[in-house]
Amino acid sequence: DWKHEDAEDIARYLTYKPNGFTTFNINKWNLERLVNDISKYDTYLDKEYKKAGFKMLFGGEKGRYPAALSVTSSLITTLISIVPFFWNHNTLSLSIYAFVLITILGIWFTLKSVRLYMNISDLNAKKLMIASIFYLPLLQIIYIADKFMR
Repeated sequence: DWKHEDAEDIARYLTYKPNGFTTFNINKWNLERLVNDISKYDTYLDKEYKKAGFKMLFGGEKGRYPAALSVTSSLITTLISIVPFFWNHNTLSLSIYAFVLITILGIWFTLKSVRLYMNISDLNAKKLMIASIFYLPLLQIIYIADKFMR
C-alpha cells in the first residue's frame, strides 16, 4: 500500500542536489525502486481520482484501448521524427546517420507499445514507462548531436 515515505523516496530520487545543481540520482537499483514506488503511488492516485470522478487512463480501465493509443502515438511520433530527413529544410534537416538511429529508436519504442498491446500486463506497462523515460531524451540528443556534427 501507499505510504508517505514512498513519496519521500520519489522526491529524493528526483531531486538529489550536489553542489546546488539538481541531478537525477537514478541507477539501476534506484530506477527499479522508483518505478515500484511510482506504481504504488499511481494505484493510490487511481483510487482517489476514481472517487472524484476523474479517469487516469483513456477509456477509464486497463485494456486494449489505452494500449492501442500507445501504439498509435508511438508510430506517429516515429514518423514525425524522421520527416526532416525527407523534407531537407535549411533550419531542420537530418543526416543519414541520425535518420538510421532515430528509426531504430522509434522501432524499439513502438515494439514496446506493441508488446503491451499484445500482452496487457503491469510488467509490460512498466517496461513501456521506462522506455518512454529514455526515448524522448535520446531522440533530442540525436537531433542536437546531428545538428552540431554537420
